[in-house]
Amino acid sequence: MDFFTTEINKTISDIASVREDGDLLFAMLSDTFASDESEATYANIRALDDKLNFDFVCHLGNFVGGNNPKRPTMDVLESEFTSCRNSVKSKKLFVTPGNCDGWRDERYLGQMIHGIITDEVWCSATSFIDEYSGVHRPCSKPYYYVELGEYNTRLIFLNSYFSQHDEELEFYQKYTGFSADEVKWLKNTALKDTEGKRVVLFSHRIPLSRFETGKDPYVYEGNSTEPVLAILQQAVKGGTDILCYFGGAYGIDESFSLGGISHSVIASALPRGRELGTPEQDLWDAVLIKKNERKIYLFRFGAGEDREINY
Repeated sequence: MDFFTTEINKTISDIASVREDGDLLFAMLSDTFASDESEATYANIRALDDKLNFDFVCHLGNFVGGNNPKRPTMDVLESEFTSCRNSVKSKKLFVTPGNCDGWRDERYLGQMIHGIITDEVWCSATSFIDEYSGVHRPCSKPYYYVELGEYNTRLIFLNSYFSQHDEELEFYQKYTGFSADEVKWLKNTALKDTEGKRVVLFSHRIPLSRFETGKDPYVYEGNSTEPVLAILQQAVKGGTDILCYFGGAYGIDESFSLGGISHSVIASALPRGRELGTPEQDLWDAVLIKKNERKIYLFRFGAGEDREINY
């Protein structure tokens, strides 16, 4: 689309001006909701990838809206995964589940339930991730980590929801948060042997954060009382270099440090309230992690501003 041409050229130039050999570069977006405008988003990522060669694309959840029956939902999910994967030449797509990523059912105790998904169904639908080198995912779990040996970096993708599902009872309930099994996996597996490595975390929501509760978790004498943040702080004390924890879900751009851990959330790619037919229709980041600086550059494509994160 012609109205994106200037934005494409500017973003390519801005990235090229600071990029050096050994820097990690990827596209990151969230909350596309299978909208008609997603096609333009993927085309814009592809236009930058043609010149810059993204290492991968990261989608932080809500590929779909959660309000269609199961069969068409799974068909749309497959189509969206394919389109997003094909936006980069590497064909590497890493995802986290969103709260709407699922289907609806009217049978559940007389209620219409939206966003139904199970770990097994999600893992089957995203089985392409297991084909990439360096991926470590527990059997039938939506959370996993990726070892990028050439960058001395580990990417950890968390599932910020857990659910109870009983088909016989016709009961489904989804909760925001991390299950005990996932927290145990994060501590004992995902962060194991990361001394001297760089670690980046991703999830759709950031449970128990300021976005969920209206205030930051309590930090006493530098130590958090929130379990996941405490685990990250312990890893840092053990020599792990945690660069940032990225999230989506909240429809805003914000970067901050809490308990010594950098956090950053990205606004929705879905153009609610943004003018179509202009560069502001689109919204996603090209993320550049510098090899020789303790800095992350977030180059905004479309609505919003560039950001820098020092860690």
